[in-house]
Amino acid sequence: TPKMAPYLIGIMVSENIAHLDSKLTRGRKVSIWGHPSRVQYGDLPMRLANRHMEFLEEYTSFPDPMPKQDMLTVRNYIAGGLENWGIVSYDEKLVLFDPRYRRNKQVVL
Repeated sequence: TPKMAPYLIGIMVSENIAHLDSKLTRGRKVSIWGHPSRVQYGDLPMRLANRHMEFLEEYTSFPDPMPKQDMLTVRNYIAGGLENWGIVSYDEKLVLFDPRYRRNKQVVL
């Protein structure tokens, strides 16, 4: 872990969790974590996140210093989202996209 201010640290503890992984062009790992019965709906957000992160690194000419990015989906997460360095927590209905229920597609996109 790179040196960072303590308020940027995010720690997640769970007994029942699954994840999807991908790698950006420069080899940086990106993962979506969530409940095993719902994490498969993270495919679309994963592809969008990869595209946006690569675009921002190219546009700013500034590579992200973190070796990985974790996106954690939490059911009924009151905060809506919380950003820490290397892990971002979201309410799962804001991230996961089930194609059977198209009403949240615009929110996810």
